[in-house]
Amino acid sequence: MNFSDIYYLLSDYSVDKILLAGASLGITLLLKKTLLRKKLHRLLSIMPFIAGITLNLTCAMLMGSGDSFGMIIKSGLSTGSAATVLYAGICGLTEEKGSYEVLPFDTLVIEGLLAGYVDDGMLSSVASECADVLRLSLSAEKEHEELKKLLTEKTSASDAEAEMLAKIIRNTLAATEN
Repeated sequence: MNFSDIYYLLSDYSVDKILLAGASLGITLLLKKTLLRKKLHRLLSIMPFIAGITLNLTCAMLMGSGDSFGMIIKSGLSTGSAATVLYAGICGLTEEKGSYEVLPFDTLVIEGLLAGYVDDGMLSSVASECADVLRLSLSAEKEHEELKKLLTEKTSASDAEAEMLAKIIRNTLAATEN
C-alpha cells in the first residue's frame, strides 16, 4: 500500500471526517497503550467507532448542530470507518518491506477490527481467511453466515460478538469501496 492508495480511499470522506478520524485513531492508540492493554482488549476493535460517535456528539453539542441523534450516530460510524482506514494505511506505510508480508488493504482493515479477539500470532492468518470469504462473491446473506461461522471458530468471540464483528467488517469494507 502506498500513499496514493490511502489518498484514493480517503477521498470519499470530507475534511472534517478525516480530522475527526485522526482524533479517533489517536484516542484508540492511546487507550491501546494504556487502559485497554490488559483488561479490556476486546474493545480495541470497536474503539474507533465509539470514539468517532463520542467525538461527533461532542462536536454537535459544541456547535449547536440541529442534527438528530441518528444522524450523529451515522456520522460517528463513518468517522470510525475512516479511522480504521487510516490505521490500515499507517500500518501499510510503516511496515518494513523485507521483514513483513505485505498484506492487501482489506486484510489490514480486518486485522484492525479483530485486534483483541485473536492472538497476535494468528491475527494475520485469521484476517486473511476472513478477506478470502469476502472475496468469494457469495450472496450477502451467505457471506455473512460464512464470516460469522469463521469468526466463531477462529476467535475468542461469542456468537453475539461474532455476529457484531461480521457486520462491522462487512460495513467497514463496504464503506471503503467505490
